[in-house]
Amino acid sequence: MNKYMSKKESNIIGTIRGIAMIFIVICHYLSWFPQFSVAGQIFNVGVPIFFIISGYLYGQKNIGPSYKRWFCKQFRKIVLPLYIYYAIAGSLLLLLGKLGDINLISFCKLMLNLQGIAGGSAGNITTGHLWFITYILICYLITPALEQAKNAISWKKLFFLLSMLSILEIAMILTITPRAFLVNIQGVILYIGAYYFAALWKKKIKPVHYVTLSFVMIIAVGIRLGIKLLADNSGGTWEVLYERVVVQYTQSILAVWIIFTIVLMGMMRKNCGSLFNIFSRYSYEIYIVHYMFLTGVFNASKISDNLIVNTLIFVILAVSFAVVLHFLSSKITDKFFMRKRIAMEGEAQ
Repeated sequence: MNKYMSKKESNIIGTIRGIAMIFIVICHYLSWFPQFSVAGQIFNVGVPIFFIISGYLYGQKNIGPSYKRWFCKQFRKIVLPLYIYYAIAGSLLLLLGKLGDINLISFCKLMLNLQGIAGGSAGNITTGHLWFITYILICYLITPALEQAKNAISWKKLFFLLSMLSILEIAMILTITPRAFLVNIQGVILYIGAYYFAALWKKKIKPVHYVTLSFVMIIAVGIRLGIKLLADNSGGTWEVLYERVVVQYTQSILAVWIIFTIVLMGMMRKNCGSLFNIFSRYSYEIYIVHYMFLTGVFNASKISDNLIVNTLIFVILAVSFAVVLHFLSSKITDKFFMRKRIAMEGEAQ
């Protein structure tokens, strides 16, 4: 449990993580049904929720004085399960003779987690969804600087900062060809906003806050539908504006609304324990592995002609692989990194 939170608050965070992961899985699962692409967009809100929750949690903490040690710990937590996934998936593909072509450049992109910036793929290893990891590492990299400025931040300064970052992002989207250089700093903006929100917000979320946010969300959805009509009729700049800007920002507003909804409902309940908390324990590992069984060589939709059977097999494979990944990561961490930390602390004493 987070020492900065009550048990109830930690359970609510666990619920949010669990629901966010379910949204991500459903969004990718709907790729089996091209006719439901619009529904897939609606569920494509899980990743923004994760950026917001991460920023909020670290905004409540003080990570210093050893920023280097903190970042190394976060880096290890992110990349260790990822590298194990690469090793297992790559080995299975190699045994099947379906690894594909992996050159030095694609291998370096993979190991340095540059997918979100440089794009590309590595043979038949499923990596298309891992852009998120590039940007969450960027968020962790800038967190020490965010902490240094925490005492100087105010609501006005935060509004100005987020406005400038949003203008920068929109300018990059409209001027840089997405296929040549993938630009997606929306997650970083959400992380920064949530980080400083946690530092500044001293109130409890009340129904009036929820009603106000709901009103904002309705307006945002209306604007999105209007620009969607213009994009369908005009194409060109309107299409880019819709797909790369409007969708992202309305998804972010929807993510905030979902978080407020869960928090408000959780606070109203006496007991906020949930099965989602168990699911959230493996949320990161599920994120890494699930897409592997929805597309590519290991696509579970190709196993039989029965959709229900294929779906059950997908769920079993994804959850099982995630649990194995979590287990191996924990064992490696305990054996190699925890001992080293204990030894270093002993020498310091």
